[in-house]
Amino acid sequence: MKTNLLPSNPQTSEEILRDLHEIVAHTERHFGATLDACAKETSANLMARLDTAQKCLTELFADAATTVSNRTKRADKVIRSHPYEALAVALGAGTLIAILLSRKTDPAGR
Repeated sequence: MKTNLLPSNPQTSEEILRDLHEIVAHTERHFGATLDACAKETSANLMARLDTAQKCLTELFADAATTVSNRTKRADKVIRSHPYEALAVALGAGTLIAILLSRKTDPAGR
C-alpha cells in the first residue's frame, strides 16, 4: 500500500511546508501504531513471565517455610532432650564469636 503524499510539482514554500507537515503526521501515525502494538506485545510477554516467576517464588516460599518449621521443631526437640549439651554448645559458639569480634589487627596485618 504505497501512498503518494507529495504532489508532483509543489509551487510555493507554503505548499512545501504543508506537504512536509503531512509527511511528518503520516509518519508519526504509522510508527506510533507500530510502536504501540510492539509495546503491548512486549508488555503482555513480560506480564506472563512475571506471573510464572511469581508462582515459582510462591512455591519456593511455601517449601522454605515448611522446611524451616520442620527444622525448628527438630532443633527444639533435640535441645529439650539434651539441655546441658545444648547450653555448652551455645556457650562455646558465643565465646568463639566474641573472641573473633574482639580481635584487633594492626594495619600491617599481624
